[in-house]
Amino acid sequence: MGAPLILGCLPYVVRKAPVVLVAALGGAVLGRARFDEAWARWAAHTRPVRALVGPWIMGHASDLGLAIATAAFVDLAQSESTRRTRLAWQAVATGVLVGLELLQAPLGFGTFDPVDVVMLLLGALVVVAPSETARARRTLV
Repeated sequence: MGAPLILGCLPYVVRKAPVVLVAALGGAVLGRARFDEAWARWAAHTRPVRALVGPWIMGHASDLGLAIATAAFVDLAQSESTRRTRLAWQAVATGVLVGLELLQAPLGFGTFDPVDVVMLLLGALVVVAPSETARARRTLV
């Protein structure tokens, strides 16, 4: 049950620089200087992983993992709902992710990359399609 969330987080914890939310939380808990020092040590340890995976995959795996984790969470949370309700929630969740991707440059915490939008949509699709297909098959039996 937690595997999609763990897989979704992995690309974020091996980044060279922390994402804005992690940096804010870490700075609030440890203090900015201690967090920056701790993340620099961690980034040095995870450098081989980044080198092995490569920058293109590292850059887009985060968005793919986030979409998969979000879609899996919505699927689990709405498992007892009707198909229409589940798909509506999936559309809302995916829309929020795509909206944040589109707005990150204007909001001042990143840059827009169209490939990231594709990864977000693909991540939602790889969770929703098999899940809904399996549910439909179970109702036929």
